[in-house]
Amino acid sequence: MKRKKVFLVDDSEAITRSLTILLEDTGRFEVVGVAQSQKAALAWLFDDANHWDVAVVDLMLKPGSGIEVLVHCQKYHAGKVVVLSDFVSQSVAERCMKFGALGAFQKSQLPEFIEFMKALASKP
Repeated sequence: MKRKKVFLVDDSEAITRSLTILLEDTGRFEVVGVAQSQKAALAWLFDDANHWDVAVVDLMLKPGSGIEVLVHCQKYHAGKVVVLSDFVSQSVAERCMKFGALGAFQKSQLPEFIEFMKALASKP
């Protein structure tokens, strides 16, 4: 099975390191890029040299907003987006879905997030 290319957007280096290990240990993902701010995420996404299948986006970035990254992904890219943030409530999840997210998870829901990602990896 070809591994899906993942772009991580989170302002915590510790979180991106942990997510990289968790996702790559499944054997289904390769983390190809990381950004800690909205500006860095958009610059990475606009670079034609970068290719990705799934973006995992935190909502609160320093500086910036993961919602803006989500909106950009919906408008300009064919990749899939999943939100992973401490700030996901039912209403926030619904808003994220409206902006094109396939799923929205609290960071405390890592087992559910990983299972969702595995299911996503098995789809073309």
